[in-house]
Amino acid sequence: MIITTAVDLEGVPASPAAFQAIIPALEGQEDPFAILYENRDSLAFMQTLWTPSGYLLEHQEGSLANHFRTVREDLSAEEVITAFQSFAAGESAWRTSFEYRRIEVRSRWYRLGQAIGKAWGDFRAGYAESRAAARRRE
Repeated sequence: MIITTAVDLEGVPASPAAFQAIIPALEGQEDPFAILYENRDSLAFMQTLWTPSGYLLEHQEGSLANHFRTVREDLSAEEVITAFQSFAAGESAWRTSFEYRRIEVRSRWYRLGQAIGKAWGDFRAGYAESRAAARRRE
């Protein structure tokens, strides 16, 4: 796993020492976020953002439709470090330590395009099926 920040977009290998150094250092940064993921192409990851109220913690499970944020938005650096360690180790403690809610990260236009694409695909599939049925009757 790799952990990246606005300061280090290339990232460093995920480790307890990296989490201990990176997470608390987000406080007061211009872009105070860190993302933990297996690889750059994966849509499964955990990320945190520091705010003056505390840290937010989010995770995504394979698609934009499955993006979740902790209900609490005042997490401590230690809570985030523990969650990152659990996530990186493949454990489930990070899931049960906090209450999460699904959030919509897809834009209205993305959702509209997706709905139109699905409707068009359904129409084409139905049309192809009706043409095939008509040929069978001939």
